[in-house]
Amino acid sequence: MPPAIGLSLTSNEPNADQTSTSSKFLDADIDRSNSATPNLAPSAASLLSMPCRDINQLKSTAVLLVEHAAFSAQERSSKLLVARSKDGFLEKSTAEMFHEVEETVKNFVDLLDNLISSIASGSLSIGPISPTPPQIGRSPLLSTLQNETTKFITRFHEMKRQKLGNILDSEQWRSSEVPRLFQKMMDEFEKTGKLRDKMMDEFEKTGKLRDVISRAESVAGSEPPSSPLQTNGTKSFEPIQVVDYLIVDGEKYYVVSTSLLLLRMMAQYCDLLELFPQCVSELLLHIVELLKNFNSRTCQLILGAGALQLVGLKTISVKNLALASRCLQLISRFIPVVRSDFEEFLPPERKNQLRYFDQTLRDYQDHINEINNKLVSVLDYHLVNGLSEWEINGQIPSPAFQQIVRQIGKFYNGFTNVMSPKITNEMILRIHESFKSHLKQVLQTRSITPYDPLTYGLVSQDFAYYMENMKTLPYCQEFPNDTLSDVLNAD
Repeated sequence: MPPAIGLSLTSNEPNADQTSTSSKFLDADIDRSNSATPNLAPSAASLLSMPCRDINQLKSTAVLLVEHAAFSAQERSSKLLVARSKDGFLEKSTAEMFHEVEETVKNFVDLLDNLISSIASGSLSIGPISPTPPQIGRSPLLSTLQNETTKFITRFHEMKRQKLGNILDSEQWRSSEVPRLFQKMMDEFEKTGKLRDKMMDEFEKTGKLRDVISRAESVAGSEPPSSPLQTNGTKSFEPIQVVDYLIVDGEKYYVVSTSLLLLRMMAQYCDLLELFPQCVSELLLHIVELLKNFNSRTCQLILGAGALQLVGLKTISVKNLALASRCLQLISRFIPVVRSDFEEFLPPERKNQLRYFDQTLRDYQDHINEINNKLVSVLDYHLVNGLSEWEINGQIPSPAFQQIVRQIGKFYNGFTNVMSPKITNEMILRIHESFKSHLKQVLQTRSITPYDPLTYGLVSQDFAYYMENMKTLPYCQEFPNDTLSDVLNAD
């Protein structure tokens, strides 16, 4: 029997008889080492404990040794990554920086896997021994990286959630100036169909976005925003270009600053989705939470009049209501866009999570309808009061109808300064139908019919005055040609 040799072989290649004999000994040693666990492949530790009898045994053992070394390297790297991130270094980094770390780690793990596979393939084709190919378990380094990714996304979401809540609570609900960078983001959306914040990030990296975002976050002072420029080693400031509204698909949106902030957050979540597609479910739930928070908080502040206590508004005006509605319309315009992005990354078994976007969009539409109903009820109050004080005494137009026309004009001015012509026209037509209903009730209560020609004639002149003023409103040129007879015969 040939003498046992160590892992550093110095003897010549064995002859055929020696190889056959040593192979038998190796088989016996492996059988003994696996007698306690017969279903497991030989481990690196068990093979290292056995004497190495020939080159074939060494080549077979090398596969497990390399696998063990690779696993140890990943464990050490994992501990190093955890130690370096104790102060929140990774969590506080930008998405691009974190993604760069992620790519570096994945490349390292792939390199080790390829090394193990290549050595395993070579060893299986050489010796008479055919050990089980290495079964690489879950990478400890990738597990650590996944934990750090989850922490990063959680911290990112918490920062956005807190920022949105704080700014909403301090929102003054007046129309905000829109930095042109937001308009460029919308222009890019119209070209690509994607909502992205990458261009905004480039401006931030070069220092050109100073105060643009802070303007949206601090709810605007009177001074125009500016960006820092280097002049002779000192900073000077260049005014940031702003416009009065945001244009999306040719439609103007007058909005408050908080809605601009949320719009950018939506773009940032879509950017994160591209960088970390493995976290699609977490990102989906996070962005839906932001959207729901904005909707519900807006409802509390405007419909629930919470803004009166928080920011000291004297009253919730028509313009405040219209601005809130317009902001919700803007955000709801992009919910299907974000949904489409997430749909691309969701695996088939998780497609049902898209229902959260659908439910959120319905909530937004319901809230918009509630605000519209509130707007109609605000004007209804003045219409009913005016008709209750209406005296038919021969003065044309009567003071009551003059007051009604003034109230509609004030409502129109506040509403049309925010809404699109189409929505304005729809709202005025709705108010007109409401006024006709109230007027019909008054006429029936007072028994005014065509059979009383004098009174009926005076009422007809008042109504004609009302119709004439309604038709002079911009965007109402196609107003219906109703008469007092149409009012009485209306359903």
